[in-house]
Amino acid sequence: MQLSKFILILISSFFFINTAFSQEKPIEPKTIALNSEEQVKTILRNFSLLNWESKEKNLPIVLDKINQVKSKDEKSLLLARLYTIFPGKNDTNLNKAHELIENYLKMHPESHEGYLIYARIIREEHDLDFFRYRVAPSTQEIQENINYRKNALFNIEKSLKIKQTAEGYLLKAVFSDGDERIELLEKSISLDSNYYEAWRELIYELKSRHRYDEALSRLGEWIKSSQATELKIEILRKFAGVLKDQREPKKAIQVLNYALSARKKTGTNGLETSYSGIDGIYLDLARAYKDAKDTQHSVEYYQKYLVLDPKSWYVRFELAKLYHDHGLVNKAITQYEQVLAYHENDTSAIYNLGLLYEKIDEEKAKELFIKYIKLEINKEDEDSIKWVERAKSELQLMGVYNYPQSKKELKYLESKSSSFSKWLFLLLLLPFFWKYKKATRFIIVSSMTAAVVFISIIEAEASNPSLVKAFLYFIPVICTGTFLLYVFRKQQ
Repeated sequence: MQLSKFILILISSFFFINTAFSQEKPIEPKTIALNSEEQVKTILRNFSLLNWESKEKNLPIVLDKINQVKSKDEKSLLLARLYTIFPGKNDTNLNKAHELIENYLKMHPESHEGYLIYARIIREEHDLDFFRYRVAPSTQEIQENINYRKNALFNIEKSLKIKQTAEGYLLKAVFSDGDERIELLEKSISLDSNYYEAWRELIYELKSRHRYDEALSRLGEWIKSSQATELKIEILRKFAGVLKDQREPKKAIQVLNYALSARKKTGTNGLETSYSGIDGIYLDLARAYKDAKDTQHSVEYYQKYLVLDPKSWYVRFELAKLYHDHGLVNKAITQYEQVLAYHENDTSAIYNLGLLYEKIDEEKAKELFIKYIKLEINKEDEDSIKWVERAKSELQLMGVYNYPQSKKELKYLESKSSSFSKWLFLLLLLPFFWKYKKATRFIIVSSMTAAVVFISIIEAEASNPSLVKAFLYFIPVICTGTFLLYVFRKQQ
């Protein structure tokens, strides 16, 4: 704990004495001189700190700067790098990057940077960072993922053989595990102490392994090497995150208040950034105050965040749960209903709303629990099954036993309700057929019955025929046979 206090004092004093809260923006492409490749690379580094919306907005400006670079080859390299930073909707930019870098490497097979950009493209194209979170991937998908990773690593190794760079070791670390990953990140930082992408990965790795004191120490080193206020604010947020994970929310709040003060003194809210915006600081404070059992301040900062981003349903859910846990029923209901306004099938909100309505409106609660069961009953993971059973228990406590018990029953109930309207329609038409002779009437009714039955069978799941469906197959046969028997007897 002495180390934590030491780093806290170090960061606080260094931040306030040395930054002077400069007014620099995360990206100012219009102020950069033309035709300078290094300055365009600086723009790209700053561009990578922006959030998605700001990247989309600034993309034309950055493209214009790149297009003014004189060297055609360097322009291709910069464009490919830009497109990996901002893949665009449906990854349209990645396709352009792929083509650019393949053509570039044909002309420059000894370009270490070209191979690294190619590795980044592979990483983005195939979502290699997120594959570990896939639920039950197929054998083929696993093998494809292994092949893509091998291909990316092959290009990284090729680059490192040509030239050892901070970016090369960072990318190699991304595809490595265990202590090797940390060693590679350390190597990357040793080659470029201002390489914030490597710092970010290193802190995340140490934090996820609960090596908190080491993470705090490295954060102290990072803030010393950082010049931009935006980065310093990000570092303070990460510092607070480590303290929060150490179950020291009050210290985390202290650091976040430094970050908030710094943010305000820049004269901008930083909403265009991914890591240092005031919205992120508000959210961090809301969660830290919640951990510190200070509900009043937690609610205050959740509300401040939601003013800036009212459509953030997952943050609104956190606020609703906070109200819920403290017995503020009406406020919790209001927030849960707003969650469903933006994310209508959020099952957690539906279930919790059902619990709250049990106390004030049982009919509404019944509807919500039945809706929850219908949404979750198809899932087969242990957690979903457990919560579906709990929803059934809640319904039983309210005297409701008529709800889907299984996937089969749900499909049957849907099919049954769909067919019911057709049978009702047929029944209503019967009086109009009564004016015809018996034989004609029989033919019309039999034909319509057969039509309704066959339509119902087509709509039903052919792979799961029930006894009722099987019986329905015989109705047209019975009707036809009866009619033929009737005609035969008439002729006799």
